[in-house]
Amino acid sequence: MKRVTVFFIGIISVLVPAFADSVELPSTVLTYSNRPLGSPDEPLLLRTFMPDPGIGAGVLSRHDRSAKSPKYNVKKGSDASGEYKPIDGLPAAIGVNYGSVLSYCWDTVECRLLYSWNNGFLDMQNYWGDTQRGSRRSYGYVPSLVGSLFYMARGKHPLQIDGQSLSDLPEPVKFWGYTKSGKRIMLKYAAGDAEIVCEISSGNVEHTLEIRYLMKGKGKLSYQVGLAGHNVKRESEVELLVTIQGTKIAQYDGSPNKNLLKGGVNADSGKRVFAAMACVTCHSLDGSKSHGPSLLGVYGSQRKIKGIENPVDADDAYILESIRNPNAKVVHGFPENYMPPYQLKKDEYTALLLYIKTLKK
Repeated sequence: MKRVTVFFIGIISVLVPAFADSVELPSTVLTYSNRPLGSPDEPLLLRTFMPDPGIGAGVLSRHDRSAKSPKYNVKKGSDASGEYKPIDGLPAAIGVNYGSVLSYCWDTVECRLLYSWNNGFLDMQNYWGDTQRGSRRSYGYVPSLVGSLFYMARGKHPLQIDGQSLSDLPEPVKFWGYTKSGKRIMLKYAAGDAEIVCEISSGNVEHTLEIRYLMKGKGKLSYQVGLAGHNVKRESEVELLVTIQGTKIAQYDGSPNKNLLKGGVNADSGKRVFAAMACVTCHSLDGSKSHGPSLLGVYGSQRKIKGIENPVDADDAYILESIRNPNAKVVHGFPENYMPPYQLKKDEYTALLLYIKTLKK
């Protein structure tokens, strides 16, 4: 049986009688991580609000423009002083993550890749709320990016049919949906009399990605020439393979959390860092196997490392290196490129190390 990762993003309500002073609920009613991750073999796809890192109006030419609206007083039945401002985000987008190697944002209105990044995905704190309580922010609830942005779309849609950009077609493109087969995600849409299937994957070197376009229907498929970093290979009259070599544009670290080190640099604050960074997504605390090694009893143990004949000591230096540069020493039996290299503050590294030291068998 194949395992498929699916997230349902919605509102979960717990109704409690008004007369009850307290109601005890099981501690496992709902568990989730605010920093979900997929993997190269099992990508994670989210239909959610996506952050806008600065996409230009020329890219989003078929999007409606939001505007301010007056505040409304329900009790009085009339407008109130002040205005509601538009939320800065992309509501019709899809976010896909392949672990640390690639994340991308796909727009379902323009039917095109908007931006790509690596070494992280999304921090859902603003939208999903605190993991202990839930409840998203009332305003500004768009998730935050985590990782290194290396590509952003510019100008009109680069894909063309009979020499005409999809942005200039008389009828707007129409997103039909996507299919997932193993690690492959195929995005499908209609453009004029043609159907186009698009598949995005990571390239062979850092900050590269590949986009494969396959067209069914009338017309000749082509791609805008002269785009820096774009290499176009024609597989046939109806199939193109585009390799994009990007460069680091910006670094994002998710939603700021100023309270992680409250009470000082110690194991307790390290536990908060562990939770905020969603380390438990891949590293169990009870010895069970996950995407990454369990952290139970890891400190002071002997670790068998790929490419190294003799086991290494899991001391302070090893633990810190594993957080900063996960691919430096990969434990035997576990794949590379699952864990992104986290950019923490110096004291957060120290606190996390102190917490890991407490996880004894």
